[in-house]
Amino acid sequence: MKIVIAEFMDDAAVASLAGRFDVRYDKDLVDRASDLRAALAGAQALIVRNRTQVDAALLDAAAALKVVGRLGVGLDNIDVPACEARGIAVIPATGANALAVAEYVIGAAMLLRRGAYGATAAVAEGALIALGGAATREFEQRHGRFPDESDGAQFSDELLGGIDVSGHDVYFLSWC
Repeated sequence: MKIVIAEFMDDAAVASLAGRFDVRYDKDLVDRASDLRAALAGAQALIVRNRTQVDAALLDAAAALKVVGRLGVGLDNIDVPACEARGIAVIPATGANALAVAEYVIGAAMLLRRGAYGATAAVAEGALIALGGAATREFEQRHGRFPDESDGAQFSDELLGGIDVSGHDVYFLSWC
């Protein structure tokens, strides 16, 4: 199988694929449209992030393409109907970074709750500041819960260690 990777990807992941498949990896290929089209000749798989526009014109240059892998969140740069019309599967990396997102959101929430963001300049100048008081009780706050089938479910699970988690999804009943 020939795989084209048109944008940045973790070196260990590229090496893993290269050990089993014919891999063309060029993180800057996205910036050279004619080279990307040429690289796709005979390729069965294309892996992209958010910059590569997988549209009908690109798909026309990829007659053997069977799958498009999307690293990151969202499919706005991929013409999914055009892929479906050609029998090309689109595989998003759903959940791949959910833990990192959960850690970021929890950290950001605590930072904002304690007022640390507004003290950045003073701390950079060497000031020692009691931010929001040491008694701020982040873990006694109430946070929402995402539906079980979303990446947000893993985020919510990260909060369960002592935080009262509750939630309501106004669209949940329409999913049942």
